[in-house]
Amino acid sequence: MKLIVFVFCLWMAALTCHAQKNDRTADLNLSEMVQPVPHSNKFTDPEYYVWCGSVTKGKDAKYYMLYSRWPLAYGKINGGAVRFGVAFADSPFGLYKKHDKPIFEVNDGGKDWMVAEDPFVWFQKGTYLTIVRDVVGKFTGDEGAWALMLSKNG
Repeated sequence: MKLIVFVFCLWMAALTCHAQKNDRTADLNLSEMVQPVPHSNKFTDPEYYVWCGSVTKGKDAKYYMLYSRWPLAYGKINGGAVRFGVAFADSPFGLYKKHDKPIFEVNDGGKDWMVAEDPFVWFQKGTYLTIVRDVVGKFTGDEGAWALMLSKNG
């Protein structure tokens, strides 16, 4: 697992170095490029806080968004019952329809634990891959480490 994290860090460092050497970005002004987001491109859920959405195109040519969610009824986000939900659409721009049940949750002795957060998903060679932050070290043994999860069927 530590090798995967090390390789990922090297890859990110290489991307950063490449971006710093690119002279075309010297005059880049992102504030001039910001535009309003159309409503159809937003994903919301009236019962949950939603954040950290990551979208991939699946083997069935549909688009899947994996996201973190926290029940509004629990109040402010402070650890606990974070779950990963999934929503799907025919276009990467939406409209996304959520699946009724979370696709990832941990129920440990009746208690909800925030064990993973910040999912990033992609589809490669017939497999869905997800990287998540292992908050308490439940998967990797190291608090805050990154864990790689695989699924053949989504």
